[in-house]
Amino acid sequence: MECISASGGLGDLPDTARGSGLSLRLARLARSAVSDEWAVQYLLDGGGRWKTTADGETVAGVCMAAQGDGRFEIVVHVAVVVVPIGRLVARLRRSVLQAAAREGLADEIAAVVFSFDHFVTPETRKRTR
Repeated sequence: MECISASGGLGDLPDTARGSGLSLRLARLARSAVSDEWAVQYLLDGGGRWKTTADGETVAGVCMAAQGDGRFEIVVHVAVVVVPIGRLVARLRRSVLQAAAREGLADEIAAVVFSFDHFVTPETRKRTR
């Protein structure tokens, strides 16, 4: 999956005011919603590959994928403390969807997907970032 930006290119969001502004708004919303979860230590940017960029602003760790129906799939790359993954995914997804609903954006989201790219243990928590 390619992360999208308003700059054009393979996998990018069509360069429209609605598309770029909405993708950035949803990316910020997703970042904020999952950052409040105790198990999420930080978001990962994949060496600069996993981000949403529009209007000169970048949200690292969150990728947006425009769907054929005009909605977005959100992929959030997180480093988490090792916990039961099923329950964590449900809580994180619920946080993003509830935040979107509060902003009137729930109908814009096709899916919320989490990529667990790094697991943090008590031994690595202090030295990993």
